[in-house]
Amino acid sequence: MSLLALRTAAVNGIRSALNPVKVDSHPGRFDLAELGNYATGAPVVLVAITSVSSVAEDSTRQADCQLAAYILTRPDREHRADERALIIASAVLAAVDGQAWGVDGAQGARELRWQNLYGTEDTNRGVHLSAVTWRQPLQLTDEAVGLPDFELLAAQYNLGPDPDAQIEAEDHIPLNQES
Repeated sequence: MSLLALRTAAVNGIRSALNPVKVDSHPGRFDLAELGNYATGAPVVLVAITSVSSVAEDSTRQADCQLAAYILTRPDREHRADERALIIASAVLAAVDGQAWGVDGAQGARELRWQNLYGTEDTNRGVHLSAVTWRQPLQLTDEAVGLPDFELLAAQYNLGPDPDAQIEAEDHIPLNQES
């Protein structure tokens, strides 16, 4: 299976276990600069594949995947933000433990850990950040192949000394595969 299939299945599995907490995918490691983007919708759990540490060089093509479920919480009437994070983290750990998510070629989740990522910057924003991480072996297959050829390069330029976020020039360059 593909990395995308594994992440999608993990998101769906955690989402069903944590309903009504919002669970979504995330492209990678969570950055403190992103807190503002997600804080208003907290609590939220964001699931990412953070790395693949190795792929077997034999015919199995077994990948050692590292996944994370980032947990972002705010206080409510009943719990402080850290208490809500612990409640949600317990549910995520229970939902993930041993799961292969029904993905062909995936083995059960292992080496689960919870880490408190809370810091003083979070305090100032009234949020709590933590993460559940785990390893998940996955046998990669060729089905992920099938992307179209890279035939066109599109580039946008922000010219001048001021970073005004305005696109001032654009190029579309066809890439000829024939030599």
